[in-house]
Amino acid sequence: FFSWCRGTARRHRRSQLRPSAMAVEGAAVTCAEVLGSVFLAEKDSSGDVMLTWSYPTSDPDTDRHVLMRSEAEMVRPDASQGAWTRYEGAWFYMVTLPAPGLAKVSAVTVTVQASEFHPEKFLGISAALAKTYLAGGTPVRILEGYLSVFTVGKFEGFSEKGFQAPQQALLDSPVAALLSSFGEHAVVLWAAVLMKKRVLVFSEDRAILQATLRAIPALVWHRHDWDVLRPYCLDDEQEWHELAESRVYIAGVTESVAGRDSYWDVFVNVPAQTVEVNGLAKQDFVMTTVHKEMAGVMARAVEEGLSDADCITAMEENMAGLRSKLDVLAANEESGRLSLSALQEQLPSGALAAFLFAVALAEGLA
Repeated sequence: FFSWCRGTARRHRRSQLRPSAMAVEGAAVTCAEVLGSVFLAEKDSSGDVMLTWSYPTSDPDTDRHVLMRSEAEMVRPDASQGAWTRYEGAWFYMVTLPAPGLAKVSAVTVTVQASEFHPEKFLGISAALAKTYLAGGTPVRILEGYLSVFTVGKFEGFSEKGFQAPQQALLDSPVAALLSSFGEHAVVLWAAVLMKKRVLVFSEDRAILQATLRAIPALVWHRHDWDVLRPYCLDDEQEWHELAESRVYIAGVTESVAGRDSYWDVFVNVPAQTVEVNGLAKQDFVMTTVHKEMAGVMARAVEEGLSDADCITAMEENMAGLRSKLDVLAANEESGRLSLSALQEQLPSGALAAFLFAVALAEGLA
């Protein structure tokens, strides 16, 4: 079985597109295709935060999400760096700046909603709109900037031509740093993403947290699925409720998660550089030969100092044979789908059969 997988991987090695090549194949996406609403929140001199303006449409639940995030941002010393969150299938990119020139306003947060994951581009839009508002003191300037970006793709201090295509932006994920930081534990993260488990990531440093979150989906590059991210979750009961209703996610928190064990299968402590498997999920994380081979690929990538893109390529090459074999096994089944019993009959290890069945389920082959 494994010699077949390795042989398939070798045969495909030259023909497989590298991630950098895959990234430039898609057509460019304009801001007009993906922009949603824009929101303005202000903190007054008494410390109250209000959502004072939005365009073109919104709803009470979205307003609550943006307001709650704005309130949290306005007390963070690193708020000017920007933050990105996900809510109800959309991305929200927010930049908070002090407002020394505005009467009775101490800070403002501008949030841009979009259907595309591209932090650099949309935080750039939020920053440009926040700065123009501070200069003019009227939401009309935000509206002018929004419409300019929507129609021609540029505004004061921003031009979408200066940013990579969405696919290429996915490669701007610190995969090499992730593998280096977590060492042998990185293969557990890989397995969790591959099996579509619930991953909870903790770091008090929001910038480091979001960089880590950005890299984790890249461990399973072929899915191109960054929509599983729930970055920067607040310790709010409604947010925990939303997570509880989600079957799969990679969520980030900056506060303690004591007593929240039921919300994760794998817990990542970034400052401690540890990866913990929930006791209730340990049977799904028994190490097999497949894990050992991927761990070796990761270790060699770190030793050789590979770039982020080359780390992704190395892992994808290792995965190519496994995915191809699962496809073949599924095609040989009368139903066209794999079953645990069929894998158990063909494989000498029960743990390996269980792992591959979990992967097949996640890949839609079982």
